[in-house]
Amino acid sequence: MQVIALALLVGAFVTGFLLAGRMVKSVPLQLFFGFMLGIGLCVALAMTAFGVAFAGCLFYAAGGKLH
Repeated sequence: MQVIALALLVGAFVTGFLLAGRMVKSVPLQLFFGFMLGIGLCVALAMTAFGVAFAGCLFYAAGGKLH
């Protein structure tokens, strides 16, 4: 399970660095923007997971009825 979390974290930062490399040309700015985009991607993934969990809690509290 820890390997999956580490893979998601590394993938988010690599994606952030790749996107930052297209936006700016200086290396310090690429590192800064890549780090910030990586953090943003991790936050977005966490918010999505918590949103799905919250929707599941609402569905479960409603007794499994959709109407």
